[in-house]
Amino acid sequence: MALSRHSQGSTAPAWLRDNYWVTFRHDVFTLLHLGHARLDRNSLTAAHEEDITGELTRVIEELLDDPKAPEWYSRYGVHEEPRLHSPIRKGKRRQRMDIRIECTDQRPRTHYEFEAKRLCRGKCGCSDYLGPEGLRAFLTGEYAPRWPEAGMLGYVQSDDVSRWQHELATNMAAGPNRRHDGDWQPEPIVTDLFTYRSKHERTAPLEPITIYHALLPFHPENSALVDDRDAAGQENQGQE
Repeated sequence: MALSRHSQGSTAPAWLRDNYWVTFRHDVFTLLHLGHARLDRNSLTAAHEEDITGELTRVIEELLDDPKAPEWYSRYGVHEEPRLHSPIRKGKRRQRMDIRIECTDQRPRTHYEFEAKRLCRGKCGCSDYLGPEGLRAFLTGEYAPRWPEAGMLGYVQSDDVSRWQHELATNMAAGPNRRHDGDWQPEPIVTDLFTYRSKHERTAPLEPITIYHALLPFHPENSALVDDRDAAGQENQGQE
């Protein structure tokens, strides 16, 4: 199903919540899943966050540029570390979002914005993921202030997804981010992609935001999520 066209506006209109985001979200997480599946994940077990983000963005760009790609791919673009406009920070002092996937089939163009954090025992963990430069930046409106939902990426480099999702859920419920409308919940979007949902109040006057969390394994024991045939099948299932 193609994303439908609607009237233009300077801010995100109310209809985006009900009539648009389900399809938009599925397309975005399909691209994310296919990009992750194409990575040499074992080589990124100890990589820095920026290195993984760069590789993930690169392979998504390759997917979108493939002449044989499904037609719906033409609606999307991916941007690595776009600078965020702010009345306070100018020029090089502006903050950067890790990944933005943009849909160009209408005006205003819609953005799906992701912040990424490593999940690696003894190096990076829940405090980084949930902290001021992670999830909390969405709640204060520093990230994605215009949009009703956004994404967090957890690059799992130790243990397994089950353990990390449990720790994130526990810390979220007990920490400063506990002001949310619903608990951390599994939310399947694309087959074989580990995704979860949490809902949060934001700093006034911003409306609440829903965050979709994707935990992407890079540890050798947890890397084999899909093979090339599975990935090809997912590409062909993109919504037209």
